[in-house]
Amino acid sequence: MLRNIKITFRNLRRSGVYSAINIVGLAISLATCVFITLWVQDERSYDRFHKDAENIYMAVAHFDVEGSSSNAPVSSGVYASTAKENFGAVENFCRVCEWGANFLRYGDVKTAYTSGYYSDPNFSTSLISRL
Repeated sequence: MLRNIKITFRNLRRSGVYSAINIVGLAISLATCVFITLWVQDERSYDRFHKDAENIYMAVAHFDVEGSSSNAPVSSGVYASTAKENFGAVENFCRVCEWGANFLRYGDVKTAYTSGYYSDPNFSTSLISRL
């Protein structure tokens, strides 16, 4: 065992640049795989506390302010009731509205963050069927 470790360090010293490139590449690829796995796990766990989570869909509002666009999971009261009246597949709906929105600007950089969301009382039981 000790002999193999000695041979490994000798080979690392002989071709140091090549070994460093390989080790750094391996570390970056492993870290990337871990981050992608964590991101996919987070995306797949969204709204999983509902018993029929596979039948829930979210309407997203698109905002374009001064050349910067963003999406927000916000639906107005009119949109929700109109969707239920006009689309037979919609069984139920839940309106969501953000509160505590803060907008920051530093030079050319614009940022927005929210503190939370208001929702209808039926949030935990709302279902919107597949359209």
